[in-house]
Amino acid sequence: MKNSSRSAQIVRYNVIGIVSNLVLSSAKFVIGSLAHSQAVVLDSINSFADVIFSSLILIFAKLSQKEADEKHPFGYGRLEYVCSVIITMLILAIGFRSLYEAVDSIIHPKQTPVYNALLIGAMAVSLVVKYFLGNALKKKGKELRSEALEAAGVDNLSDAWVAIAVLVSIVLYKISHVSIESYLCVGISLLIIKSGIGMLSESMTKVVGGPVDPEFRKKILRMIFLEEGVYNVSSLVIHNYGEGNHIASVDIEVDEDMTAKKISDLSRKLKASAREYGVTLTSVGISGTKVADPKADEVWDHILLTTLRHKDIVHAHSFRVDFKKKIIHFTVVLDYGVADRQKEIEALEREIKALYPDMKIDIATAINA
Repeated sequence: MKNSSRSAQIVRYNVIGIVSNLVLSSAKFVIGSLAHSQAVVLDSINSFADVIFSSLILIFAKLSQKEADEKHPFGYGRLEYVCSVIITMLILAIGFRSLYEAVDSIIHPKQTPVYNALLIGAMAVSLVVKYFLGNALKKKGKELRSEALEAAGVDNLSDAWVAIAVLVSIVLYKISHVSIESYLCVGISLLIIKSGIGMLSESMTKVVGGPVDPEFRKKILRMIFLEEGVYNVSSLVIHNYGEGNHIASVDIEVDEDMTAKKISDLSRKLKASAREYGVTLTSVGISGTKVADPKADEVWDHILLTTLRHKDIVHAHSFRVDFKKKIIHFTVVLDYGVADRQKEIEALEREIKALYPDMKIDIATAINA
């Protein structure tokens, strides 16, 4: 999906959210104030906050489209993730402020709300609008891979639960004449805080630089593997600089007899194919493997079986054997959680040396990325 089309859809859905929440927040604030309902007033403030959130998304969506420059050579796409952090911080601020007000109203009880038909109707409308709006924003956020839009959807869905809780408290009051609104506000506040913490964790991971989506990584790996001439993929590192803007480097293995011209053509093909997925391959590392030597293949099979018995080793690649110089080279990829890397490699080297006592064993290491 082109960035211009994606940006237009983000803008359209946020405008819908702004208009809907502006109307709802105004109506609920007036009706809630007249009925002395703290929960409804709180909900109206939360709806107005959604107007601010949607406005922020619009601003940051525009800023994230800025062209790359000297200060930001990979563009401004990550500003979307900064926006989602700001939104979740505001959600948390609203949640903690609401919790304070709710606890204060329990300690210092206020006037009993007047649950009239107008208030009930307002909350029923709010429930319907928030439910459909929240689902639409969340679904579109996932489709467009927009963290901020998805966060706005989750927040609107939490507002739908608030409306349900208020309506339930009204029913209980009509039956028992006991108001639980202050306690309900505590629950609402805790729900807002919980949602905010979860969204903040996800957003910060993107800002700091977490791993890309595993399914997206698999697509890129598959594309590289299927290219004629690629014998193996040694490593693939992908950095996310915003949706549709990934920077990557890859190390592949090819037949060691491949000519420089063929290597150049292969590298060009891989870079062109990657661009179709929104990935810029900045470098294609090449290592040669002797693929037509049965004796070398047999040695590699034994080494691979031995290597993968180690639970802290996830992969092995870049195998080369020189029978004249009596040297075996290969690289192992260690898991992040390995306690003592040197000890793990020394143990593996002893095992390989026992299989081929006349050969020098040279093991390089890499960390799973």
